Amino acid sequence: MYFFVALILMNLFLPLNNAVKENNGINILIDTSDHYEFYSNYWLNLHHYLYQQAKKRQLPNIEGMDDETRISSLSEKDRNIFDRSVEYYEENIIEHHLLFGLNDLRVFLQEQQLLSIDEHPLGEEYDSLIMHLNAFSPVYKTTFWSAHNEKNQEYLASKFDLLKELESEVIPKLSKLAQAKWPDEKVRVDLSVYTNGVGAYTATRPEPNVVISSADVTASGNYLLEILFHESSHLLFTMEDPWRVKIYNRAEELGMEFPRNLWHASLFYLSGRTIQDVLAEREIVHEMYMVKNDVFSSYNNKGFSEALEAYYSGNSTLDQTVERLLENIN
Repeated sequence: MYFFVALILMNLFLPLNNAVKENNGINILIDTSDHYEFYSNYWLNLHHYLYQQAKKRQLPNIEGMDDETRISSLSEKDRNIFDRSVEYYEENIIEHHLLFGLNDLRVFLQEQQLLSIDEHPLGEEYDSLIMHLNAFSPVYKTTFWSAHNEKNQEYLASKFDLLKELESEVIPKLSKLAQAKWPDEKVRVDLSVYTNGVGAYTATRPEPNVVISSADVTASGNYLLEILFHESSHLLFTMEDPWRVKIYNRAEELGMEFPRNLWHASLFYLSGRTIQDVLAEREIVHEMYMVKNDVFSSYNNKGFSEALEAYYSGNSTLDQTVERLLENIN
């Protein structure tokens, strides 16, 4: 008797994709490649959804989800729960950065295995948040989760074969350009319909974790590939790695104020050029993300691109490139 009940409950959470390797309905391992593990996590998607409903920064970039229709379909009781949860996020949560202010919460949510949270080690200040998450969970599961989970899986499937083909070329090249070692373990990638205002972020602690929006128009198509490789390249451009160290040290020697985002702009260029090249070899035209979306325009001028193109092509050392980049700022 209990066995058949368990089977029925398990069938409620059957994977939407044959590639799913592990599925408890909460932390779904969609698929793996040589260097990545891709997840669709219930609690992380729920958290990001409330965060963006409250913050509204990413909402204009989300397409193909029709969540407004789902919201309008809620019963009065469920709509009240939804409104109170969003209001709580507006008043207490969105003032915190998803990565820098809520990193411990991200890790905690990824570890949950049930549809409700009984205990937490995050401190009393999180009691109210956990209460609202638990209250909203039945509403999210019934009304939103199936569509969000399906979107995550479809998003990965759309480029997964190409991703597996490219990673053996791209990752060694990015590691060489960064002059840093790629992690030995596979990098966890969480797909979430909603994330932050720019559609992706990367955590380096306690373990590497890339988070990408599966419904953000800026991350669609082949930009899934560039964003994935860009975000995971953050693991090669840490504060201890050559690019940031050399920029900091040389700026200090020159008596310059440290150009805080120069390393990140450089990462955008180098990862974008790498993806552009490997796709061009397959006769796929790709406009670099930083060009298409005018990212770091204060840095991205002729001098910046010429300095990095020389380095990318092997015609300039890292020290020479840093020198040129800092001269270009002056």
